[in-house]
Amino acid sequence: MPRPFIILAGLAVVGLLLAGAFYIQWDAHMALEGRVMKVRTLNAVDEATIVVVDCRLTNTSGYTYIVGETKVELEDAKGNRTEGVQIAEMDADRLFEGYPALGQRFNPNLKARDKLAPHTTADRQFSVHFPFRAADVAARKHLIVTVRELDGLVSQIAEVR
Repeated sequence: MPRPFIILAGLAVVGLLLAGAFYIQWDAHMALEGRVMKVRTLNAVDEATIVVVDCRLTNTSGYTYIVGETKVELEDAKGNRTEGVQIAEMDADRLFEGYPALGQRFNPNLKARDKLAPHTTADRQFSVHFPFRAADVAARKHLIVTVRELDGLVSQIAEVR
């Protein structure tokens, strides 16, 4: 056999091995994608507003995504961020019962230790309390939902306004 043919065949074998390695690892990157579906607000008192954020989350990896912690931040018109105080699942149930103006509760809260199966999409809710008036919350740039995976991966989902 001619020498150039052997070199090309060797390069083809190496290329196939690299392509196989990339294919095997294709969905190994842990990622959580999503979007904010709906934001509801309730002016509880003059200086406090309750915000309920409904999100659609997608685990794009081939592994189970285990939630470590969550937070919701409000970015105001000046660019300052304020973290909301989370409302527990049981309190969120009572909140929807006591304030029909919030509408129907569609999804459970996403909380620590929740699991999202590989290649699945789930709708979840974030219930938080901000120390702002309703007008200040309405004048926000956007809300930012941050979900940290148990091993430290951080995913952020920003509200599109």
